[in-house]
Amino acid sequence: MKPSGMAKKVVMTCGLILLGAALSGAPVAAEQFQLFPFDPSLSHYIQNYHNNPDPKGALDFFFRVDLGRFERLAEESNRPHARAVLMAFYVHILHDSPDEVLPFARRLALESRGGQAAFGTEAIAYGATKHRREALKLITEVFGLPPATLDEYDAMQNYPYPGLEAEHWHTLDVLWASFFATGERMYIRKIVKALYYFQVMDKEYKERLQLLAHEHPTAGTKEYKEWVSGLTARESLFSLTLNALSDPEILEALRDIAEKENGRVSILVGTIIKRVDKARARKQLSHR
Repeated sequence: MKPSGMAKKVVMTCGLILLGAALSGAPVAAEQFQLFPFDPSLSHYIQNYHNNPDPKGALDFFFRVDLGRFERLAEESNRPHARAVLMAFYVHILHDSPDEVLPFARRLALESRGGQAAFGTEAIAYGATKHRREALKLITEVFGLPPATLDEYDAMQNYPYPGLEAEHWHTLDVLWASFFATGERMYIRKIVKALYYFQVMDKEYKERLQLLAHEHPTAGTKEYKEWVSGLTARESLFSLTLNALSDPEILEALRDIAEKENGRVSILVGTIIKRVDKARARKQLSHR
């Protein structure tokens, strides 16, 4: 049971990243944001957690998640970052609930095996502060792992998410999971920052993105940054719009950001707010 580390950034095919989410088009009410499109029930649980936080309940829920099935469906759905997204949620739960760390570790040692045990132990290593070493030592001893494994877990970077930036569309989902776990508007602000690189999807820009996708630019190059930042900005716009449409807290966070930001980011956030307000007004009229 070796620590696998955070999921690596993986380049996906350009055509799969919502190229049709143009600034001028508002999402219809039927559209919904889902962290895990292949698992709607898990998405619903995590996305609504911040409205009624229950750390003990969330950790109980962990033992009902079929991680083998989750990872298989994530692979089939071409979402290699899904594990890192789920990890972010549980790291925050453990970080913010220090008294739950040892009970969770004991339950891992007694009830879990294989991938579930590895995932839970990583979540403790990344998230726990109080009782961290004690919990990790308990797990490694129960599973008969060598001392070097405990040292590997102990050396993992603790609670990396406040320093994370929206540099890739995969990272956006990690930031959304962080918000849903905590309700911290800091993560909404990080997602909003990606809008800086947004461009309207006209014919020329679409062709440019398709060309970059075909060429698969090398990470670190100017072309790679152009491609990834452009698609990340579009995904940011799409996810902020849909989440604001379904969650008043997120909409209020965007209103606050629009008042404090300047320049094109403020304009884009204001556009999202207008689109959401119009969609909400239409929905209210339809129910009269």
